[in-house]
Amino acid sequence: MSTLAGQWPQPTHCVTRTTWRTAHKAPVQAERATLANLAPYPQAQVRESRALQSSSSRVTLGMPELANISKLLHVAIAFWFVGGLLGRTLAQRQARRSEEIMVVDALCGLAGAFDRLLVIPGAQLVLVVGIVTALLQGYPLLGFLQGAQSNWLLVSLVLYVGITALVPTVFLPTGRTFDAALTKAREAGRVTGELTAALHDRRTAWAHRGELAAVAAIIVLMVLKPF
Repeated sequence: MSTLAGQWPQPTHCVTRTTWRTAHKAPVQAERATLANLAPYPQAQVRESRALQSSSSRVTLGMPELANISKLLHVAIAFWFVGGLLGRTLAQRQARRSEEIMVVDALCGLAGAFDRLLVIPGAQLVLVVGIVTALLQGYPLLGFLQGAQSNWLLVSLVLYVGITALVPTVFLPTGRTFDAALTKAREAGRVTGELTAALHDRRTAWAHRGELAAVAAIIVLMVLKPF
């Protein structure tokens, strides 16, 4: 039996445990190494794609965009300011035509509201935003005084200064006179002669006409830029 056992051929499919582990461990290690080498690339591509998306989604404003936004804001404030001027003018005109003290008082209060809420803040903001817009767009503020060929902006600034000069020289003094006359008319319960004279003051009327004409001229210069 021993002789036969020694002569009996061993099965070819039988391998030792060490051989089996060695045979299967090498492909697994090779596969893991391949996956480890390939894994960073998709992740890097994802990170790069996300970085590109985030950078493209950011909105960056350059000088042209800022200039356009400032110009749009300047135009909106100009509408606000001109609307206040027209509202105040219409309220004052209706007050001059009325003979009822309550109506005159209400219309004068409406004109004052237009002045406080629209005209005064609008006049200040339209100047500041207008200067910022001109600087962003590269327009010369002082025209020929700084060696430039364009002078429409300089003329607009001169007209604006002229309008502003009417406030301490005309509107404030006549406004104090008008307020005193309106107070006395309220106490009397009727439209007094003093109030009528204040409502029809020629100096104030011409100052308001000059104000409207100057504003119209500035609008024309801003739109046409003729020189």
